[in-house]
Amino acid sequence: MLTIKQFVSKSIKAIVWSAGFFFPINKKKIVCCSCIGKGYSDNPKYIVEEMHKKDEYEIIWLLSDMSFADTLPNGIIACNMNSISAIYHLLTASVWIDNFRKKFRYKKKKTLYIQTWHGGGAGKKSEKDVIDTLNKTYVKMAIKDAKNTDIMIAPDKYAVDVYRNSFWFDGPIATIGYPRCVPFFSDEKEIIRNRVYEFFNIPCERGIVLYAPTFRKDNEDYLLSIDFSKILNALHKKTERNFVVLTHMHINVESKGNALKYDNSTLINGNAYPDMQELLVAAEVLISDYSSVSFDFALMKKPVFRYLPDLKAYQTDRDMYIPIDEYPYPYAENNDELEKIILEFDKDLYLKNLENFMNRIGALYNKNAAKRVCEYISTYSKNGLNKKKIYEAYKEDFC
Repeated sequence: MLTIKQFVSKSIKAIVWSAGFFFPINKKKIVCCSCIGKGYSDNPKYIVEEMHKKDEYEIIWLLSDMSFADTLPNGIIACNMNSISAIYHLLTASVWIDNFRKKFRYKKKKTLYIQTWHGGGAGKKSEKDVIDTLNKTYVKMAIKDAKNTDIMIAPDKYAVDVYRNSFWFDGPIATIGYPRCVPFFSDEKEIIRNRVYEFFNIPCERGIVLYAPTFRKDNEDYLLSIDFSKILNALHKKTERNFVVLTHMHINVESKGNALKYDNSTLINGNAYPDMQELLVAAEVLISDYSSVSFDFALMKKPVFRYLPDLKAYQTDRDMYIPIDEYPYPYAENNDELEKIILEFDKDLYLKNLENFMNRIGALYNKNAAKRVCEYISTYSKNGLNKKKIYEAYKEDFC
């Protein structure tokens, strides 16, 4: 049963949604959100970073926890995503940008909704392909979100088919690569690396191995089963250098990761850092599982190892778009195997397999991806909020 306060809040929100049809659209207002409101990150962040250079727009960033407001650059307005203000901004914005499915009552026809999504590299199966594992409420929301999306951003050609077949989406797809990968091709990689090292107080001579697993439907035992001491010892034997492990847990299991015994010396909780992409730039080695982070990291031609202690169960529950043996990343099903593949890692063979894989899925490398999305928005805004002008001006981008 709702409390009086909750009932009043819900009633006011319903009134705002109903009245919002008459609110005028502000062509300079853009509402963004990333990772269901958990901070300033991922594809939306890098689009905003580019957009913010010209200071032409009023940018609203929706947050589920207002403590994340400190991570926003000056000039970007933080807004509680569950507030009445958030509804008002959504109804008066000319552009929405998000990387997860969005909850809303309706979207105005003039509003441009850019859905960047957050996974690529022909990774784990998603949306309609795993519909039996999804909550019915989520499926309903996903179908509605897809119907209202105007543009989706693809990180590779393989994703185009996935969007078409599995995301309930038949609109324009921009094949320009992910904006979040811009720092991988930046001239400021060394600056980013130093920023990460200083944040965690890591000695500059040590390497970083990033452990970044995804979530499971109902089993998080894998988070605690990995033997970090074996990893560090194997990397030391392989490279004659010392490493530290940074962990970065998926937002769905971030709290479970707190059970790991962090010592802030050799094992550090990387979720404290506000930008996953900068962690990828700073790391020299990635250990992941079924996550699309493997694809992002591999764009920099750095070694990816997969730790898959629940491989058979995962294949039954969700599975991947490509058979596990056909990915270029060496994988292990237990700690002994993980140690072995690190010690026996053949860089030349890995790079050859990686190149073949990237060609197979049509990986899109584009250091100007964020800038391109900003050009779409500028064209749309300067042409009286006419979406067709985007497709006409940049028809080579869309399929």
